[in-house]
Amino acid sequence: MSVFIRSIALCSGLSLALVIPNAEIPVRFAVSRVGELAATGSGSPKDASSFQQLLRKTWRGRCLAILRPKGDVGKITVKAEADGLNGALFVVQTH
Repeated sequence: MSVFIRSIALCSGLSLALVIPNAEIPVRFAVSRVGELAATGSGSPKDASSFQQLLRKTWRGRCLAILRPKGDVGKITVKAEADGLNGALFVVQTH
């Protein structure tokens, strides 16, 4: 098994196609299967909250989830949701 950390950048709209530069939208993350959330972030110089939170506000329309495998080979499922927007689901295969 390879040990890696995978990052996923999310944009407001959660579609990765649309970025709203001044959006500060709270995004909720859920991680399941063989992985866990290592950290979330947005790059905001004003946000001093813990990197381990499952809720992160976008900054300049973007936020980031960093994943860590638990040690098993398989799939890590990440779900991102924000009120009023379509959610996003990502599946990452570990080896």
